[in-house]
Amino acid sequence: MPPRPHRMQRTGLLTALTLLAATSCGGGGSEPRWIDLTVGYQPPPLAEVAAKWAGAETSTSVVTDADGTWVVAELDPGAWEKEDRPGAWSIERPWSGRFACAGNGATRLEVDGRELSLGQRRAQDIEGLYFVKEGRLFIAVENGGERPKSAHYRLKADQGRAEGGRWRISTLDHTGFGIPVWDGAPATVETTIPPGSALHFTTVFERLPHGLAEETTAPHPTATFRVLLDGEEIFEGGGLGNGEGQRIALPPSGRRTATLRFEIEGGPGRGVFFAPELAPAEVGSYRARPWGRGRPNLTLFIADTFRADNLAIYGGDPELTPELNALADRSVRFLAAHSAAAWTLPAISSILTGLFPPQHGAWRKDRTLPRALSTIAEVMHDAGYRTVAVTDSGFFSPPYGLDQGFDLFFENRIHHWNMNKTVDQALAAIDHDDGRPLFLLVHTYRAHGPFRTGPEEDESAYNEFLKKGAEILAATPDDEGVLQTRKDALIPYLDEWVGLYHSGVHDLDFKFGRFLRGFEERGLLETGYLAFCGDHGQAHGENHDVAHGGKLWETKLRVPLLLAGADLDPHDVTSVVSTLDLPPTFAQLAGIAPEADWAGHSLLDPAIDRTAFAFRFETEGSEEVTILEGDRKVFTRPNAAALEAGKTISAYDLGNDPLEEHDIDNEPWASELVREMASAVEGYLAEKAAQGSGEDAARMSGDLGDIGYTGDE
Repeated sequence: MPPRPHRMQRTGLLTALTLLAATSCGGGGSEPRWIDLTVGYQPPPLAEVAAKWAGAETSTSVVTDADGTWVVAELDPGAWEKEDRPGAWSIERPWSGRFACAGNGATRLEVDGRELSLGQRRAQDIEGLYFVKEGRLFIAVENGGERPKSAHYRLKADQGRAEGGRWRISTLDHTGFGIPVWDGAPATVETTIPPGSALHFTTVFERLPHGLAEETTAPHPTATFRVLLDGEEIFEGGGLGNGEGQRIALPPSGRRTATLRFEIEGGPGRGVFFAPELAPAEVGSYRARPWGRGRPNLTLFIADTFRADNLAIYGGDPELTPELNALADRSVRFLAAHSAAAWTLPAISSILTGLFPPQHGAWRKDRTLPRALSTIAEVMHDAGYRTVAVTDSGFFSPPYGLDQGFDLFFENRIHHWNMNKTVDQALAAIDHDDGRPLFLLVHTYRAHGPFRTGPEEDESAYNEFLKKGAEILAATPDDEGVLQTRKDALIPYLDEWVGLYHSGVHDLDFKFGRFLRGFEERGLLETGYLAFCGDHGQAHGENHDVAHGGKLWETKLRVPLLLAGADLDPHDVTSVVSTLDLPPTFAQLAGIAPEADWAGHSLLDPAIDRTAFAFRFETEGSEEVTILEGDRKVFTRPNAAALEAGKTISAYDLGNDPLEEHDIDNEPWASELVREMASAVEGYLAEKAAQGSGEDAARMSGDLGDIGYTGDE
């Protein structure tokens, strides 16, 4: 078994937990050690810096009450604009830092001494509520419709939380284990410094809003970051704060006891030293470590909303994705890979947890992944991996709990999507090497709507498409019938719609090629493994269905799945597999034991007979589960009575009917398959952990509506 890195974690102020490394498989070198500076860390009370900001000549203050500490922006009374509706007014809302994505429970709006509640967009005419749309706050007033005389918008100041003995913190675009530092309130950490060490961290800064005009012109403020060792400055960097990785040399002889002081300077605001770690000063490269060969590097690249037949090996046009086709030529190709769900949140939650949607509970957009569950990132971290994710936000974001276990979680928010940025961030994460094996997850919505064409990711063609008769796509579905009406409306426009989708797929492939070249140049494929998959597919008119979510057709469940590594011989696997098989596969590749709760099996064990299951719970009354064994697929209801009675909704022989056009649920095998699998499915229906409040997920509803998630599916 490859050696596990020796990690020294702080508990309290100075105590170190030593995890001994196994004998190196690759030969000499001293035993590497790492110290996580966030273990046991507690930040000072934020109220201590409130007085310094309250006296600043700005429109922002900091106040503390029984509910916590709040950043308060005073809104200019003259900036309110009258809306067409009686009594309705709007004003530009603060955009700096966490103001950009905060939701109910995290924000408050007080107008003329009355506190309003955050409502949905459809509640815009209800007095006592406010809602947010396109960067503005909308209210309906009851004082005869007069302009508000005073208004204050409050945001709860987030200091982070203890999680697993480490301190975790979120900014607008970054989440991870880190040390928050407010301007004027430095943080100190007591630690030991092993001989031959360096200090690693990533810098992020958020400035409190000074004025609304400045907020829109300076979305990425910067600051000066400093580090002092026992009172002596060892690092100062200006113009930082947007996710820059730093490596600072420390005294070669080390220190038995030392005080590290972290400071920022850049005006009222908060900086974070993310992933602060003492690591070996000399780490060599991914290809050659001074201490010999360790665990393999592992990378998972998820293309959201990605049909299997985008690749030639799955029957697609060879010209559509040449870069991925070339990767497929040197990969293990799983030709019957299936997702456990037909849309992003439950599908990716299943990939991360190795559990089916009813087990992990994140199967509707007001539900989140419980933090009591264990993710593959947490398993890899506990095995000594540096865990990093780069995602396109939306459902794959901290409000939904999908950041769990990642030392550093980068988000590219919906209105700032650009896959070149995703690739740059992923390669930068690789470059910020501290000697530990790397578990990297990259996620892109490049093929997801709103469809963007060309390398510039231009939305204009998609916007023109909407104007030509498909505006109904933007309608809010209230029930299953309206949802189907939206899909029916797309049928006459399918050729153009599919063309726009394929334009995004082609550009995804081109930019993935740049990622893959950088990935290989850095030695990651020589020293590890790369898996590429879709989280779910996309219907293009088959079964009179369009897009994703809803009915569990093969077009939405069948996904590409490739696994590449220097010691893997390229070949086809034709048996049914699931994306739930990815966590146990990575565990086997890393030489660690799989979690007992994982529902899948390692993809490296082809002898296991597998049955693929998928679940749909988004809309009450239309719940269903599909069971796929070989070429036989059956739809049934996910409840014990239907399962044990062998009741079916429909059934298909995919070998003879791959498009699911001929329902044969009257065949005896259909009911027999349901009864045979009843016990297994009933086991998968039990939640493994309780759901949270859902307030964090609620704050994402506006952005998700802008990419088509306006209803339950």
